[in-house]
Amino acid sequence: MAPVPSPYLSVTLSENNKQDFEAIARQTLDLFESVAESARNALSGSHAGRGAESFASVNTLTSTKLLQTLRQMAEENRRDCEILAREPAIARVVYAYDSGTKKTCYVCRASPVSGMASYRAPVGRLASLPVGESYPLPDGTVQVLERALLHPARMDQVWDSKHSVLEGENYGPVTVESFLALLTRVIGKDLDEELLESLLAEERESANISEGIRRGVITKMRLRDQPILDQ
Repeated sequence: MAPVPSPYLSVTLSENNKQDFEAIARQTLDLFESVAESARNALSGSHAGRGAESFASVNTLTSTKLLQTLRQMAEENRRDCEILAREPAIARVVYAYDSGTKKTCYVCRASPVSGMASYRAPVGRLASLPVGESYPLPDGTVQVLERALLHPARMDQVWDSKHSVLEGENYGPVTVESFLALLTRVIGKDLDEELLESLLAEERESANISEGIRRGVITKMRLRDQPILDQ
C-alpha cells in the first residue's frame, strides 16, 4: 500500500504505521486515566494518610518494630499513589518469548499495578533496550519488538503524552509531540475548542510526528529526570 501523506507528519508513514500509532496513543491515554484515577481514589480513601495509626488499636502487645514496619508500608504506599496519580507510566514495551507469545507491558516509577512493571524490575529493564535486542527474564528469554518512552501530561482534565519516542521493527525511532493531537482527527469533535487550540498551538511550526529523537526531547527532558536510559 502506498504511503499516505498527512499534515501532522514530517515523515512518510504507511497506513498500517499510522493505525499502529493511533492504537498505541489510545491505549496509552486510556491506561493513564485508569491508573491515575485508581491512585487518586486510593489517596482519598478512608485509609489514605492515616499510616500506622490505623493499626494502633490492634492490641497493647503490638511491638514497636511491627508498628514501624506498618508505618513505613503505609508511607511507601502513599508515595506510590502520588507518583502514579501524576505520572501513570513512563514507557510501553512489547516483547516476545521464543515460543512466539507476545506481551505488552507499561513501566512506571512506583510499585506497579496489575499489568505493569517497575522500571527497576527485570521487565522494566526492557524499556532501555533497542528493538530487536534479546534479554533473559526469569521465565524465559524475550526479544524487544516495540518500545515507547512516554512523558505524561494532564491539561484541563485530559491526559496526553508529550514528546514520546516510539520505535518498532519497521519504524523509528520517531518522536510524537502529542498523542492527543495524533487522535484529534478521531476525537477532535468532542474536545473543547480552547483545549484543542492550546493543544495544537505548539505544533503549528512543526509536525506532530518527526523522524528520530527531536532536540526538544533532549533539552526539555533533562537527563537527571530520565528513569529510562538506553545503552
